[in-house]
Amino acid sequence: MRQVFSLSVLFFAASLMPLFAGVDDGLLGLVPPGSRLITSVDVAAAKNSAFGGYVLGRINTQDHSFADLIQETGFDPRRDLQAFVFASSAQGSAASQSQFVLLARGQFDHNRIRAAATAKGATVQSYQGAEIFVDTAGHQGNAFAFVNDGIVVLGDLADVQQVLAHRGSPSTLDPDVQRLVATVGPNNDLWFVSTMPGPFLTKHLHQEANKNFPVQSLDSISQSSGGLQFGDVVRLSFDAVARSPKDAQSLVDVLRFGGSMVQMSREKNPSAQAFATAIDQMTLEANGNTVHIALSIPEQTLEQIANAHPRPASLHVTH
Repeated sequence: MRQVFSLSVLFFAASLMPLFAGVDDGLLGLVPPGSRLITSVDVAAAKNSAFGGYVLGRINTQDHSFADLIQETGFDPRRDLQAFVFASSAQGSAASQSQFVLLARGQFDHNRIRAAATAKGATVQSYQGAEIFVDTAGHQGNAFAFVNDGIVVLGDLADVQQVLAHRGSPSTLDPDVQRLVATVGPNNDLWFVSTMPGPFLTKHLHQEANKNFPVQSLDSISQSSGGLQFGDVVRLSFDAVARSPKDAQSLVDVLRFGGSMVQMSREKNPSAQAFATAIDQMTLEANGNTVHIALSIPEQTLEQIANAHPRPASLHVTH
């Protein structure tokens, strides 16, 4: 059942924002209005890039769960997924208060996916002319539905219903969120924007970050955005607004310290050696209460870094 409910994670409003050339306006227009974190990936562009092709080549297609997903649903993310948008309206720092939706554009075999979902215990609810498939045996309240032939939505039942209820009228996002999307979206293949409070970011990054990295330094961030632009040179950018100029400078100092740690290990660690060269030329600056980072890494260097780590044993499709 989890395979069906997580197919979009595999890879993860045209009239409202017509100038967002690098943004899938159709998906963005379905994002719930209260969303404070939005991540978008142009999967088609990523797949057509050298590094995207390299990543696809590292997927272990012998993984049984991956093969079962394709067999049961007819959905192969390497071929059928074109773009996806993840959005969350999390309030505060408690994970239990987080709601999310994942919207994916691609080629979907409705009949096979419907059969696979119901065969694994999903209940089917009729809602405003659409069918919602609810996972009653797995995660509480998780559901998915087909918005139209080429778009599927997955998430909390209430948010899935909200997307379906407003599919005829594009969402009006918070002005700060709209402004960040307009800034970072058009020029990146993968991007995110966030108006989440710093403590939320700190809490959810703490387990993922290097234990030596003081993630508490993110507490002062009130807004952030960033993106990746694929090509022969992969360009990364990150911008943040801190509480004060002092907090912005402190964040820059912490990030600069982290970069120096990587540079110090360049002689012993092949990955650090490759990454340190990019750090040498990195732009890292504070201007008032804002922080800006820009980093360019040759695609071949990213492959070198990835090759220094073991090939993934499997491609997980659980949510």
